[in-house]
Amino acid sequence: MRLIIVDYYRNAEQAARAIDNFNQLTWNLQVESLTAVPIGKYYSWNTYLFSDEQLNYQEDFSFITKHTSHAFELMEMGQILFQNKHGNLIHFYEELRIHATEIIHMINEELE
Repeated sequence: MRLIIVDYYRNAEQAARAIDNFNQLTWNLQVESLTAVPIGKYYSWNTYLFSDEQLNYQEDFSFITKHTSHAFELMEMGQILFQNKHGNLIHFYEELRIHATEIIHMINEELE
């Protein structure tokens, strides 16, 4: 039983490290994107990201049609990382949840 619980905590710590790594990578990419992508200058915590007035600056959005531009690649990579992080790690956490339920059941059986 002890080894099963230790294994569970080891897996949980591995998941936490994976999330931390994904978060750091995503954060670094986000910072780079906000400086490389022209629309990053519109970012504000206090207002909507894109107001009607801001959307009128068409030259700032021209990178969207240039799929080989650095700005487009940064935005695309950010989306891919986000999708992979949540798509892959959700399965890992589902396995941890199932494992935790099994451990609880085993502990309850021993207590009876």
